[in-house]
Amino acid sequence: MADPYKASEINSYKLQNYTEVIHKQDSLSKILQSFLQLRDKLIKETQKENSYDAAKARSLLEIIDGVLPSSIANIAENSATGDEL
Repeated sequence: MADPYKASEINSYKLQNYTEVIHKQDSLSKILQSFLQLRDKLIKETQKENSYDAAKARSLLEIIDGVLPSSIANIAENSATGDEL
C-alpha cells in the first residue's frame, strides 16, 4: 500500500482480503512488518500539525488495529506454513 491516502475506501473487509491475497506471495512476518511500517507512518501523520491527512490516518489506524490481529491469526491458524510459525 504505497499511498494509503489515495487508495479507494479502505474497510476491514477489504483489508482482511488484501492480507489473505498477499499471503500467497509473502510470509506472515513480511506482511506483519509491512503493516507495522504503515502503522508507524500513519502515527507520524496524526502527530503533524496542520496535516491534511491526519483524520484519514486516524481512521486507517482504527481499521488496521481492529482487523490486523485477527486476520494474521486466521492466516496463521488456517494456512501458514511451519516456517512461518
